Amino acid sequence: MAIYHLHAKVISRATGRSAVAAAAYRAASRLHDLRLDRDHDFSNKSGVVHSEILLPDGAPERFLDRATLWNEVEAIEKRKDAQLAREVEFSIPREMTQAQGIALARDFVREQFVERGMVADLNVHWDIGEDGQAKPHAHVMLSTRRIEVRTGEAVHGRRDGIPHPERSGRGAYDFAPDPGPDGAERGGRSAQAHDPSPDRDPGDAARHPAEALDAGEALAAAGRTARLIAAARLRHEGLGLAQNQPFIGFGAKERSWNDRDLLLTWRERWASLANERLAELDLDVRIDHRSFAAQGIDLEPQNKIGPAGSRRPERGEPCERVADHLEIARRNGERLLAEPHVALEALTRQQSTFTRQDLARFVDRHTADAAQFSAVMVRVEACPELVALGKDGHGRERFSTREMIGVEQRLEEASLAMGQSQGHAVPLAVRRAAMARDGLGDEQALAVGEVTKSRDLSVVVGYAGTGKSTMLGVARVAWEEAGYRVRGAALSGIAAEGLEAGSGIESRTLASLERAWARGFDLLERGDVLVVDEAGMVGSRQMERVLSVARGVGAKVVLVGDPEQLQAIEAGGAFRAVAERVGSVEITTVRRQREGWQQVATKELATGRTDEALGRYEAAGLVRGHDTLEEARAGVVAGWDEARQAAPEDSQIMLAHRRVDVRALNEAAREIRRDAGELGDDVLVPTAQGERVFADGERVYFLRNDRELGVKNGTLGMVRGITGSVEAGDLVLSVQLDGPGGTGRGRVVSVSVADYDALDHGYAATIHKSQGVTVDRAHVLATGSMDRHGAYVALSRHRESVSVHWGRDDVGDLDGLVKRLSRERLKDTTLDYPHVRDRDAGFARRRGLHVPESEIVVGRGKAAPGPQKDRQAEAVRTPDPASAQRKRGMFDGLDLSVRGRGRTAEKDVSAGMDAGAGKGKSGVEREAPASPFAGLRLPRVQRAQVPAGLGGFVPAGLGGFVPGGDPLHQAVEQYARAVRDIGRMVEQDLPVLEHQKKAWLDASTVLERLRPGAVIALETAVKHEPEIRQALYGLEGLARARRLVEGLEHEDKVRHSPELRAARFVKAWDGLSREQQGVALKELKRDAQLESLLRQKGHELGVRKGSTLDHGLQPQRTRSLSRSRGRDMDMGM
Repeated sequence: MAIYHLHAKVISRATGRSAVAAAAYRAASRLHDLRLDRDHDFSNKSGVVHSEILLPDGAPERFLDRATLWNEVEAIEKRKDAQLAREVEFSIPREMTQAQGIALARDFVREQFVERGMVADLNVHWDIGEDGQAKPHAHVMLSTRRIEVRTGEAVHGRRDGIPHPERSGRGAYDFAPDPGPDGAERGGRSAQAHDPSPDRDPGDAARHPAEALDAGEALAAAGRTARLIAAARLRHEGLGLAQNQPFIGFGAKERSWNDRDLLLTWRERWASLANERLAELDLDVRIDHRSFAAQGIDLEPQNKIGPAGSRRPERGEPCERVADHLEIARRNGERLLAEPHVALEALTRQQSTFTRQDLARFVDRHTADAAQFSAVMVRVEACPELVALGKDGHGRERFSTREMIGVEQRLEEASLAMGQSQGHAVPLAVRRAAMARDGLGDEQALAVGEVTKSRDLSVVVGYAGTGKSTMLGVARVAWEEAGYRVRGAALSGIAAEGLEAGSGIESRTLASLERAWARGFDLLERGDVLVVDEAGMVGSRQMERVLSVARGVGAKVVLVGDPEQLQAIEAGGAFRAVAERVGSVEITTVRRQREGWQQVATKELATGRTDEALGRYEAAGLVRGHDTLEEARAGVVAGWDEARQAAPEDSQIMLAHRRVDVRALNEAAREIRRDAGELGDDVLVPTAQGERVFADGERVYFLRNDRELGVKNGTLGMVRGITGSVEAGDLVLSVQLDGPGGTGRGRVVSVSVADYDALDHGYAATIHKSQGVTVDRAHVLATGSMDRHGAYVALSRHRESVSVHWGRDDVGDLDGLVKRLSRERLKDTTLDYPHVRDRDAGFARRRGLHVPESEIVVGRGKAAPGPQKDRQAEAVRTPDPASAQRKRGMFDGLDLSVRGRGRTAEKDVSAGMDAGAGKGKSGVEREAPASPFAGLRLPRVQRAQVPAGLGGFVPAGLGGFVPGGDPLHQAVEQYARAVRDIGRMVEQDLPVLEHQKKAWLDASTVLERLRPGAVIALETAVKHEPEIRQALYGLEGLARARRLVEGLEHEDKVRHSPELRAARFVKAWDGLSREQQGVALKELKRDAQLESLLRQKGHELGVRKGSTLDHGLQPQRTRSLSRSRGRDMDMGM
């Protein structure tokens, strides 16, 4: 992470400070101080790369002159302890160029200060430190008074910055030095003659008392007085200050700018804006505004030295700041030497893995010198907590911590255990009725059937606009009919609100849910179903906590999301990791877009083919380039205005990635509505975002959750009335929220601005806030900060149409736009890399060492109520005695998931269960032999992944190798070749190559297109039918293809024939362990036809008299066998 620093302080006359002197120093310029009648000359100062004064609306242009601005500030303040100005100083990431840093500082200052009504004097310094590295930072001097329009009469009063000379008792400006605490007057020598005391800012040249004037200086003093009077008259006449003429200048002090919460807002916004810009520039660093304590980093924060303090040691002068800074750095370095894990914990706050460069940056910031840096690096790299994971896709070594690995291993264990546990069955009749609901598509019905199965963990991966909320609403009804309590949660308030509105599931944020659990309220119970929406935005730590709590009490969790949309803020891509391990059901039929080609584009965005999707919209004339970013903003607003006039009933939204762009779009849209007479009288409203003007008919965004109002961060509404005033403290906005009936047609809330000020205009929004939103038309401003995940969200919010505008000065030509919007930033997890335990097993195997697996079977006891139960519940381990002797199978360790079935997906015991070495609905999973490649996973295959133009034909690249073969035989042969190649690699403990994985995926995709379910059917046939397995390896070409197609036909017969299912069940029985047999008998109860057939004709089908299966088929035996299994587990303890 880059360095974060933002500090605010007040420039006060009580400490001898001068606003003019401070401004001169920060701008490296020469300014004349009228109050002191002296020059402050710092024009020889180096390192100032940008100086600019930014004015709020209505401010006079004379304030663009630095000397005029700060002399008027000095003039209007009469108290000897007056607060002259506020200064905000912040560090700019050194990874940026000067131009980039200046642009970032200007955007921040304009958004957070100028828009609130402050005059801002911005100076960017690009100093070079002793280590040769740049130390870029910005100084912003801010006015403390508002700009007001007054009459000439008021101007002549005492508080005006330029009083009339004839009315001033002490000459023009009343600028005689104020008496100091001891009665002496304060003045000062010139900046050149100033000899600052230790640790004093050279810019504070006016701090020291003036020397008493002797008789020889009296004439000079008289001359200065004459010049002051003349300057006052000239300025007075130039401003045209007639007795009753209006005058624009500084008015009353604005006390709200002193609010501590506002400073916290500035700190947070600087971090978010800088991080947005770093992402836009593709710089892999971030800053964090939180304190070390808030971040959980056990280090002491270092103070800032500042350029003045940095130069004092060079002159041989003492500097307390430098000494304090180095002392804190040394103490932190000593802390890291003693506890190197502190550095590692800090690095894994927002990312699961990191590079050595990341580590070096962190250590460099928290050590005093090169020797300590080297010592700490050696110590941290030798820390037992540090784990080397291997290289990432860019060839960089990645590292993590044992703590992070432990978190994500517990996440994996909880996921697998819940995926196997089956405690939330829904009656078959209820499930069938739910799946048959009108309006559900095939994939939605399949998803309803999947999530209402008895498994305690289900994962739904749904593309944007595929009707996930509709599906969940149907599932909710089924769960409630079965007697379960259904609850919803999401990371953000607006996502929780959307989940509740779309599915009827009462929902709240995950953070509030966890807080309630910690206090002992709203605890999960065994009969609960927790639906987590937008789960792709949840980090590994929070996901592990939620799953472990649910697992501990026996609740069911349903995760719903899309790993291709916006990524988790915290460390780890947890949703993707869970989906890979327990399997998922996918909903890929896009329903939101009404045009077929737009639905295809959304699928392309969902699968990372951003260039193809943009190509479709570009061909339709909906991707429009502009010369500048400013023109692109104007194009977005013009498109919005044209569309709303053509279809006023349609919902619309303008989207941008950066808040500064959202602000500009909102202002422009509001101006259009104002000119059209669509708004009432303007009312100036102080908000957390700065001053905003609202009126009747205004679109408004709520930006903070509030239970009393019943609004979330992201709720939209329409202003229906404004009463009261800011001055009286009773300003109230009456807002009608958006509802099911449309825009501004929901319930009405009364918002007291004194209590709730998190408001903004609602014509435009950030892309991040729009995830989960659906509108008729969207208008997108594409900027260089976006990636493919943001582009996916932005280009999939609409029903009717979406337009994209971009500026060539921002991202270049169309190719540049495509490149920016195609950048992949998926978060990784430690589970994506080989773990230490895998390498340990490999080490033992290579040396012929046999490390037997534990035969202890641990049963999970009754769960204690509440979250206080140990979240690391004991996992049930099922030993497989045959696994040590059994030859490694070609499918062991492969995840050939199809249509939502992962390697732990449920398979009907009576219809193709791998009874000898697999698992069925019982949730009993085979113990795969240890191997470096045991975790190999291949992508899931979906029919929707096949290009729409494929139809029923095999691409030319897959045809021609089976002379005379039809498309099905050709696809089966190509699939067989790919599987055989992978199987041979796995059996020889060799890594499966990328081209082999791709060949398998391509062949599987084509095969699924031609014959849905064929991949799973072939896998089952290979496992159960020796002839099919022999054909796979022993035959070639058309002969093999014909034999495998026969296998497919046989599997169809097995699924529809109770006799064939019974024969397979009996054949597989002897290969099951005693525990598996008990569970299999329970599963048999779900297939009444099969059970009846086995009881009536069991002996004819091969069931031996007196065997465990024969006894188990007797009604009174089933429960006995189950109890026996339980006794065996207790004995194992």
